[in-house]
Amino acid sequence: EFVCLYGDGGCGKTTVISLMLGDEKPTSGTVEVDGADLARVPKDALQMYRRRVGVIFEDGKLLPHATVYENIALPLEIWGAPEGWLKSRLEELLDLLNLQEKRDAFPEVLSAGERAKVALARAIAAKPLILFADEATGNLDITEAANFIRIMQDLQKSGTTIVFTTHDAALLELLNARVIGMKDGVIVLDEKAGTVSNLKQMEKHEIFTERPMEE
Repeated sequence: EFVCLYGDGGCGKTTVISLMLGDEKPTSGTVEVDGADLARVPKDALQMYRRRVGVIFEDGKLLPHATVYENIALPLEIWGAPEGWLKSRLEELLDLLNLQEKRDAFPEVLSAGERAKVALARAIAAKPLILFADEATGNLDITEAANFIRIMQDLQKSGTTIVFTTHDAALLELLNARVIGMKDGVIVLDEKAGTVSNLKQMEKHEIFTERPMEE
């Protein structure tokens, strides 16, 4: 599935990503992935799970003193990927994202769109089962964002689950994805792909809390 978490900054989108990565534990309830409660799985199992997910952050978090090739290769080297497979996979990614001419460039000389593509390539290098893209298009213009989204949609069609967060309502039509709307830490909207029609209602949403019962 391709799922979009939508809401203004500070509404809780990044916290949801942290919970789904197992970086934070919920104060109540459970966070389950494929039936496993992330708060209860052993550390070794949690590490294995994290190797099967990819994460893209808004600022990319690229290593400034590493080339495009080296930035993309880093997770595969850490995980001990066989050298032959690693090189083949990197060439595949450089071709897929049209980065061959930038392979020896450093992040500081790349455009915002190119940096976003390098971050995407690094996140999908190990062929993750789940890709978390947290405000990954926040620094891109609408054309760059559309290209980025198209690549993620192709990944989803090939079997990768995508969890994409954004504060930009203009992207929702491009996404054509299930939208989970958040406001002040609460889910206030959940609509299937192509049926997002209640954004105005969401913006007007007020959160009411019940008064505690008197003892």
